[in-house]
Amino acid sequence: MSSRKGPDMTGKPKCPVEKNNRRPVGSFFKKKILEAYAYCREKDQNYTILCSGVTGGGKSTLMLHKNLILGQMDFERMAFSIPTMASSYKVAKELRDNFYDMYKEMFLGLGFSDKKAHKMAKKESAGVMWDVDELKVYSSKHASSFNTDFFDLMLSVRYKNYFVWANAPSPRSIDRKFLEEKIFDAFIYVHAAQARYWWFSYDSFMRMNKDFGSYDAPIIEKYGDYYADFDGYFHTVPDDVFSEYEEYKRSSVDDVEDKFIETYSSGEVYSLSKASDAMNHSPNTVKKYVSEMQAKGLLPEKLKNNVGHWRIKEEMLKKIGDYILIHSNSGGGFS
Repeated sequence: MSSRKGPDMTGKPKCPVEKNNRRPVGSFFKKKILEAYAYCREKDQNYTILCSGVTGGGKSTLMLHKNLILGQMDFERMAFSIPTMASSYKVAKELRDNFYDMYKEMFLGLGFSDKKAHKMAKKESAGVMWDVDELKVYSSKHASSFNTDFFDLMLSVRYKNYFVWANAPSPRSIDRKFLEEKIFDAFIYVHAAQARYWWFSYDSFMRMNKDFGSYDAPIIEKYGDYYADFDGYFHTVPDDVFSEYEEYKRSSVDDVEDKFIETYSSGEVYSLSKASDAMNHSPNTVKKYVSEMQAKGLLPEKLKNNVGHWRIKEEMLKKIGDYILIHSNSGGGFS
């Protein structure tokens, strides 16, 4: 958390607090969701909501309330892992493209010019939702090629008029590029589990970040009600909706489980640097002899992942160490 001292909040009013009238979700939330949908149609841009808070606090519940309000409860357009980020986005893109083609053909058939038909079709096909239930983009120190590709996507398609919702495990996990590039339009922080949340516009969130030099959870939890647009409430969604969501989520992450089991069933997986430390050799030495072993068929041909990072299984370390000991004059080895 930043050590910067924030402003004196004495006398500063807190945000409006919506009274809990026991409806599934408050009218403030419904109003904001409908305004966001209208924004996609009228402003010719995406509208993106980031939602964070404690695990189990209700981020997914709020997302499902949004879908019920918009009548877009489509689980195939929900992402629960990096592979399903791609597949769910593909479904959203195809739906949006199909709507656009259908409306453009209709308006052309009614005699509108190509330019006018394009403009009207784009408006009518706007607001297609894409939900990311677990945002897998982390702060810059954990940056990966996926981060770069995801940001490129979000910047490139911001004029495709999608309605995007993304749940982040914690505010700290949100890369600062989201702020710098204004990739989101609103931020929600669930501050009372399955009960209440703060809604921040982009501008109000950025004011808080500027005043405190941070958007970590402790800052939001202490000062959020001074910066948020309002404090709203929510309850559970219908049981049948949540059960279907849970079942789809469970089935969609099976591939993540299978990949984890396949990767780590033989023990830990080491980077080149970590493997070198374990064997007490330099990375260049290990790389040289691993290449020799691969050429001789003593190790698998592929020991790097798709982004070029070394993935050496724990069970291989002794074999590599023994090979180096026999074939080098270093006098070192691994036992």
